[in-house]
Order: sequence, then structure tokens, then C-alpha cells
Amino acid sequence: MSGRHLETVAKFAAPASNAPRLSGQELARWAIFAVTVGLYAMVVLTAARTTHHGIALGGAPLFYDFEAFYEAGRLAVEGRAAQAYDDARLIAAEHAAFPGMTVRLPWNYPPSLQLLVAPLAFLPYGAAWLAWSAVGYGGFVLSLRQLLGTRPPLLLLAAPAVAVNLFFGQNGLISAALICGGVSVLDRRPLMAGVLLGMMCCKPQFAPLLPLLLVADRRWRVLGAAIASQALLACVALLVFGAPVWIGFFERLLHPGSVFTSSSSDWRTIPSTMILARTLGLDPLAANIAHWCVAAAAASTAVWIWTRTRVAGLRAAAVGAAA
Repeated sequence: MSGRHLETVAKFAAPASNAPRLSGQELARWAIFAVTVGLYAMVVLTAARTTHHGIALGGAPLFYDFEAFYEAGRLAVEGRAAQAYDDARLIAAEHAAFPGMTVRLPWNYPPSLQLLVAPLAFLPYGAAWLAWSAVGYGGFVLSLRQLLGTRPPLLLLAAPAVAVNLFFGQNGLISAALICGGVSVLDRRPLMAGVLLGMMCCKPQFAPLLPLLLVADRRWRVLGAAIASQALLACVALLVFGAPVWIGFFERLLHPGSVFTSSSSDWRTIPSTMILARTLGLDPLAANIAHWCVAAAAASTAVWIWTRTRVAGLRAAAVGAAA
């Protein structure tokens, strides 16, 4: 037998121990991932068994928070966009869609977001939730890959916050995608970064922090693109829906307490410094002062981080934590 044949035989006869093996850390990650997915599957199966005619335990509709987005979009498609800011009419529409529903889910977002969710109303409720989830989760994964420059860790893609957003139809994944995507292209594509970060105006409670960071970092082109894109989107919403929808939104802004009274959720479960202070017994003025002190500290910390590092991952983390 020739030397070449001997090498070939030796290659195929090599012990299996020479094959690449998973390290202990990799095995642990995969094990944790499998357990996590298994727990989520149990939650889904339990929810499916306890949900009847689209109503889950506690009188909540299927996919919970998503129902408010869907009904606001449906009202917009039907030419009644301004009624989304009338709690009585919106909640009546929700209860008509899910007879037996007992919770109240108000609409507190600007007309620009209502314009974007309106196309969901052309789909059945379940298909609309799938489309909403696909956009949110897909954008989250793509933005993380762009931000990290590599495939995102499995445990991050299956984190509890991700699962909660999917199960309840929330918009946190979209917000994370906009922040991570915008920060990742600040240097290479400032106009795109401005559009992505500007879209955070759809969540007014988070939006004020971003202009502050862009000014501190002297990102004038990004800031200009953000303002221009949102002004354009607001004008389109005005042309499509008319002035009453914006009047309804600004009336909601002038009465922020209505967020507590219009929703069936217990106001004490809102994760903010103000609510914590009120729960501990502080009066409204002291609670507001405490809240603004913490907000100022968070914003100052984010500005400090942005002025001392250009690492996109650290900047995105600062935005998310401070917001």
C-alpha cells in the first residue's frame, strides 16, 4: 500500500476524540437556552389551555397590549382616528372585538405611530399580531447583529424581556431595534441614524433623551435628519387623519394623570421613581421631585458615557438604561 493510501486510511480511522467538541461554557449556554425555551413553551401551552374565545385569565384579550394597537389602527382605517383618544369609544371597540373582556387598554401614543400601525387593521387579529411580532423581533435581531458585528448570543435573543414583548404584543423590541440600529450607523450613515433615532418620537416618554445626547456629541446631521423625518411623518398623519387626531393627542399630553385613570392596570405597578415614591408614602410634589432628580442623574450619566466612548454597544446600552 502506498504512503498516500496509508494517510487516507489513517485519516478515516482517527479516533472520534479528535473531532471538535463543545466547551463547558458552550454546553452550559445551550443547556440554559434549552431550559428557557422549554419554560416559554410551557407558558404558551398553559395560556392556550386557559384562553377561551380570545379571553385569557383575568378577562384580558389574547396578546393583551397588542389589542390597543390593533383597535387604534382599525379606527384609523375606518376614518375615526381621533376616537382612539376617546377612552370610552376605544374601550367599547375593544370589548366589541373581544366580548367578555374586562380590562381597559387606552391609546396614549402620537398619531404618527397610529399611522404606522393602521395597515395591521387589514389583517385578521392573529395574522396582525404575527406581522407585528415579526417586524419587532426581526428588527431586534438585525440591529443587534449590526451593533455587535457578529451573531447575537442565543440567551440574549431568548431573554425574558424578549418573550414578554412577544407574548403581550408590546413594542419594546421595536424601540430596542431603533436605538441599536441608529447608534450602530452613527458614523457611517448619519442620515439613516437620524431617521431611526427620530422614530423614537413615537414613544414620547423616551424621545427627549436622544436630542440631548446628539447635541452633546455634536451630531448635527443626525439631529437634523431626526427632526426632518419626524416632521414629515407628523405632516402625513395630519393630512391623512386631520387636525382632530392631533388635538386629541395634545389633550392627552396636557392631562398625564389620565394614563393612570383610563387603564385598568394598577398604577402602583408602573416601574418609575415617582410611583415608587408614592407607594412609599411621599406626597405628589416630593414624588415628582424625586423622579426628576433620578431622571436628571440618568440623563447626565448617559451624556457622560457618550462623551467618553465611541463604542456603539456602550452607547446603546446607555441610551436604553437611561431612557
